[in-house]
Amino acid sequence: MSQRAFRWAGIAALLILMARLASVAAQPLSNADTWFNLRLGADIGAPWHWADPPQWSTYATTDWVPTQPLAAAAMSAVERVAGLPGVAWLYGVGLLTFLLTVYGICRAYASPLIAALGTCLALIGASGSLSARPQLISLVLVPLVVHVWLRTQEDGRARWWLVPMTWLWAMCHGFWIVGVAIGFAVTAGLLLAGPSRRQAARLALVPLASLAAAALTPVGPKLLLTPFVVNDRSHLISEWQRASFASIEPWPAAIMVVLAGVLLASRKQLTVAEGLLIAMAAGGIVLNGRTVALAGLIVVPLCVRALQERVSFPLDAGSRSVELRRLWLTGAAMAVVLGLVVPHTSDEPAKVPTAFDARLDAVRDGETVLNDPPAGSWLVWRHPQVNVVVDGLFDAYPVSHLERTLSVMQAQPGWQAYVARADPVLAVLVAGEPLVGALRDSGWRLVDEDAGYVLLEPPKSGRP
Repeated sequence: MSQRAFRWAGIAALLILMARLASVAAQPLSNADTWFNLRLGADIGAPWHWADPPQWSTYATTDWVPTQPLAAAAMSAVERVAGLPGVAWLYGVGLLTFLLTVYGICRAYASPLIAALGTCLALIGASGSLSARPQLISLVLVPLVVHVWLRTQEDGRARWWLVPMTWLWAMCHGFWIVGVAIGFAVTAGLLLAGPSRRQAARLALVPLASLAAAALTPVGPKLLLTPFVVNDRSHLISEWQRASFASIEPWPAAIMVVLAGVLLASRKQLTVAEGLLIAMAAGGIVLNGRTVALAGLIVVPLCVRALQERVSFPLDAGSRSVELRRLWLTGAAMAVVLGLVVPHTSDEPAKVPTAFDARLDAVRDGETVLNDPPAGSWLVWRHPQVNVVVDGLFDAYPVSHLERTLSVMQAQPGWQAYVARADPVLAVLVAGEPLVGALRDSGWRLVDEDAGYVLLEPPKSGRP
């Protein structure tokens, strides 16, 4: 197979991936986090109010701060102008940007075919996180930050523009802290390796300044404490649980970590800083499901570089800029086509009980609806007058309430007292949930079923 054939095989593979992601975006929105982010963006108000976000439920009594106010506000603004098709289009643009960014970074270290292979592995590893929510911004920026710090390792230049970028990133998603950690890892590696420790110490000012910049957002210094808030609730959130190798997502990152570590170390080309990045990626694989995506994005530049050094065909750097420019133009054309398609394919949501809307619209302001978290995320956006018992924004709820609510959904002992105190006028629950059967047995009436949910009405006494 000729070098030209290898080159076009890589580009063809990327075009197929681009088309696939565009088709994913041209579907009805269905991720539960999309809904509460739209509500957050609508309610968040001016930046000087971000440190005191609104509460959507009488049960949401935790003092919390939003980690994605700017991104949520942007999503909500698009929805107000263009409806759900506009949000779907924004999602598609984000997916294409993610793919082209990862490929462009890989292409700086490898030929088209190997860059496409690395991009595909990173995409598979991140597939569980590529939904219509602000996290997509972090998935674009993490590999960019890795690439920038690898360049800094080579030329010793401080990229001070990372500081204002981190300031913006900190208002878009909580994984900004990963970008800062990458900077500290590389500068620590440079300090350990020498010989120019003074230069390495100067470079360490960049992540330090980035950390300070994050504390200067409208949310304030409390933003620095949000990782600890998430950690308190991690045992209640499935994507924050340790990733299982029974699923496919951890495998691409694990393969890339092994390849990068073994191939670079075997040729004695692995620097201390790169070793720390590989260790950081390995830690992300075993930490939890959400950091698996980050692990692959951190290690992919090192992996493709290691593979490129083992093959006979050249990097083909001369055609890289033209190639990338054409790919970005192709992505822009796909975004235009997507904008024409989504009004016909994404104007209605999916996996939410829209058949209940008329009945839920009739619920008076402040009346409680008994619900589980996915339904709550939909309710707080589509039916904002409803007092939910929980929604997907777990940061706003005390851990004790979350634990109790999740046990009630399983009809654990004491559920009757919980329901009696809540005094709900309706219940929106996942069909087949143990609580559904318990409520039916205690006199609740099935009103409707839709999209895997049931709508229940309490007996006339209002008590189970």
